[in-house]
Amino acid sequence: MTPAPDRVYWTTEDLKLLPESSHRYEIIDGHLLITRAPHWKHQKVIGQTYSLLNTWSSISQLGEPVPTPGIIFDDADNVIPDVIWISHERMAVGIDEEGHFTVAPELIVEVLSQEPRTSVATEKRNSSFTPNEACRNIGF
Repeated sequence: MTPAPDRVYWTTEDLKLLPESSHRYEIIDGHLLITRAPHWKHQKVIGQTYSLLNTWSSISQLGEPVPTPGIIFDDADNVIPDVIWISHERMAVGIDEEGHFTVAPELIVEVLSQEPRTSVATEKRNSSFTPNEACRNIGF
């Protein structure tokens, strides 16, 4: 008899089988993370960050910010950061048929707040969420 695995290993295909809901589903290293919509203050900071990056992008013409994008690094790492900034060069080669990013953007912003979601951000920061990238905490 084969022993049962210690945990379920979630993949991109598994996410496709989940029902539509207002929850956010992400996979980090095969672990399924389910979060609800964040506090409005969290959303406000996301909007302000996006706005600043969008203004700079309009001037520089180097790339663009994207709020809450889907990023699929591999079959066991599917994340939805709060905001990213990605260059036109990376964007040209890093989007799949379903509109998800498949390459790491130049900047990933995960807003930390005084909610349970903070533990999700910590797990993202400590995982492959930011491959080959430095991650800096900026609290509010």
